[in-house]
Amino acid sequence: MATIVNRSSVLIEREPGGSRQRFIGDSLVKGSTFYLDVLTVSPGGCMDISTEKTGIFFGQVLEGAGKLEASGEEYSLTDTHVFFLSPGTNSRLCSDHGVTLLAITVPDAVQFDSMLTSRGLQPCCIDAAKEPVLKSEHDDRTRIYLATEQLFGTMALMGEIIGFPPGVVSANHHHEGTDHFMYILGGQGVMYLNEQAHQIRADDMLYIPDLERHYCANNSSEKLTFVEFFLPGEYKTVWENPDISCAWNPTGKNSRGGEPARVIRPHVSDGTIYSDV
Repeated sequence: MATIVNRSSVLIEREPGGSRQRFIGDSLVKGSTFYLDVLTVSPGGCMDISTEKTGIFFGQVLEGAGKLEASGEEYSLTDTHVFFLSPGTNSRLCSDHGVTLLAITVPDAVQFDSMLTSRGLQPCCIDAAKEPVLKSEHDDRTRIYLATEQLFGTMALMGEIIGFPPGVVSANHHHEGTDHFMYILGGQGVMYLNEQAHQIRADDMLYIPDLERHYCANNSSEKLTFVEFFLPGEYKTVWENPDISCAWNPTGKNSRGGEPARVIRPHVSDGTIYSDV
């Protein structure tokens, strides 16, 4: 059964250097294979983040700025950055004025990528504002990929930012073979879960189980933006009407209007793995 939780109702747990709000774990999703948290590093504070020898970590900065030290490298983070920690990584995130991030921890990611520990993966940071913006073939929705095999070297996790202009309604569909969850970054709208309407707003977390039908409508006057993830990143999508399945075309721009950091060809969201994504 789908779950919708707003950040305002999630317990704040104090931790060294900051705090944690846990959205997904064993207590919320029985048998969960991952944790979804909002982590906040206090002004002037530091927080240690590590991965198991078979695990991975993904972080997306929601607000603020900081510096990440991982495997001898230092990365400057702003609210457009995401980062990936490979298996067996110890890192430290520090901030002068405070930083908040969406954090996904997968303690045993090898179950989703059997070759994970032999790939020689390293921590990585990207500026999502430089990534290619794709546009839907059927409407004005946009997509920016945040976590893919091309970016981080594994399909254990896949993630993307979706922009929903006012008046847009997506196509009804379901996924097979993956946990699907999303976090609303801004705006509001309606999420239909097995054809039942649910209001969604900024700072809502939605967990949508395997096989549950869903689609989204922006019935407001402002843009709806959310980030969504799939664990594992290799799965199948089934559309109620295959004629209007999601197809994405490159705009030739990044979100700042400049030339993107890489090129992604047109493709369809049906679970096919594309080497350039």
